[in-house]
Amino acid sequence: GWVASEYLERGEIGEEEDEAHTLVLQERNLEAGLSFDQKTAYFSVEYEAASKKYQSDTTFVTSSYGNYGEGSFWLTHIIVRNPAFQLHEGMSYDDFGGTRETTSSFAARTGAIVATNASQFWYDDGTSYDGVIFSEGQLIRGGTTTGMEVCLKGDGSLYVPGDQLASDYLETQGIIGSWTAADPVLIANGEALDIPPSQLSGAYPRTAIGMVEQGEYYIITAGSGNYKGGLTYQELQEIFVTIGCTFAR
Repeated sequence: GWVASEYLERGEIGEEEDEAHTLVLQERNLEAGLSFDQKTAYFSVEYEAASKKYQSDTTFVTSSYGNYGEGSFWLTHIIVRNPAFQLHEGMSYDDFGGTRETTSSFAARTGAIVATNASQFWYDDGTSYDGVIFSEGQLIRGGTTTGMEVCLKGDGSLYVPGDQLASDYLETQGIIGSWTAADPVLIANGEALDIPPSQLSGAYPRTAIGMVEQGEYYIITAGSGNYKGGLTYQELQEIFVTIGCTFAR
């Protein structure tokens, strides 16, 4: 499987830069609630033009490289038929803390079609930053939320629960996985949010995830080899808005 984040780590994205930058961000013109088959038929042209792609009876993935402003990025589009069974959150070597695992190793070990690294972690012991952690439907670390979590519910929806919420309350909300982030929420409930001045910064290589609706997602991997050409938070937000995301972080 292709793993976006490791192209940045190994500096191999340069070979892809020679391809024609045919990625065009088009404003979404689809009604909500279409079936998997209806969506994949609509995006058949996108599939044919994609640099990297995968399609089966349950999964549709395209990934293409493009430019935005002065930065560059990979845009990965994911549509799944049954998010309750196809989306998973997992830990390095299936353990909380300890040895860190590369994303390609995780993908190969679990058979993931698409995988990306997620939680911010402490370098001394490999554990995730403070926050409530769920994995495969089980509460791994309790306490109260910090507002830096992104939660995955069994119905395939992504959301940020807010801060100072008790983990026993979250256990009643159908959460099957969560991870911690370091960057601001860009879109929530279909609205682009104001980015706090304290969190504004320049262009930098970043990974961000967006959800159009349950079962349809986008991952942006910004930057190129040697950690050049990333995107700002505002640029990430603009891209997610254009392609119709209702949630993004």
